[in-house]
Amino acid sequence: MRKLYKKLGRITLKEFSDIVVDVEYREDRLRVHIVDGSFLDVWFSLFIEGIYAYHWERRFIDGTVYRWDNARHEKWRNIETYPHHFHEGSQDNVKPFHVAVSPENNLGKYWNILETI
Repeated sequence: MRKLYKKLGRITLKEFSDIVVDVEYREDRLRVHIVDGSFLDVWFSLFIEGIYAYHWERRFIDGTVYRWDNARHEKWRNIETYPHHFHEGSQDNVKPFHVAVSPENNLGKYWNILETI
């Protein structure tokens, strides 16, 4: 997994240098530090293939959190794109999220959404 995080970190630093300050390779995730002081954690499960989360932490800035993941929470079973879903602004405001290809190949899509928020 570390190899994938390194690859995503290089892509992020190259293509999104206008909003990315630095990347940090942690034991179980890639942490991307953003110019506004927030961060994006990119995580892929080591134990269950295909399980992922992209988590943009902003609660300490403006009280918001944005997360794209495919955790199979029963609470979100009615979401059209279940198990893929998007927490927009809070943990409980969940929207459908269409993943065109595998999540690791969707990095640009996530960053484009982040830039519009």
